[in-house]
Amino acid sequence: MKSLFLGLILFAITGCSHTVESHEGTYESKSPNTQETIRIMYMRGYFHYLYTDTGDIKLSLKADKSFKYIVNDTINHYGAWSVERKELKLDYDDPSREDITFTVSGNKLYRISETVLCKDKSVMKHLLLMEKK
Repeated sequence: MKSLFLGLILFAITGCSHTVESHEGTYESKSPNTQETIRIMYMRGYFHYLYTDTGDIKLSLKADKSFKYIVNDTINHYGAWSVERKELKLDYDDPSREDITFTVSGNKLYRISETVLCKDKSVMKHLLLMEKK
């Protein structure tokens, strides 16, 4: 009986607690390590791909739901951000810019897109992986 009571108390403490994950902060692009490569790309069947180097892109998400998208230390875009389930959407202020969506994975964001290669015009997958700093 004691173990049942203890189990119920433990369930009430852990099962009923709900923590809200904070997404605000600054994210910086990073090169994927082997584990991230396997989990994000190989598991989807993408064995040849490009990725954004560490520090090339920064994303600042503010508490008021605004964002700054920074490429090579220059602010390129502003807008509003929102999160639904495990997807973070960037809604750009510039109507000519298409909104983009990242997948949220703990303190990391990632986006898989397609890039057209200049020489032969072939298409290759591109990974943008960002980590909260």
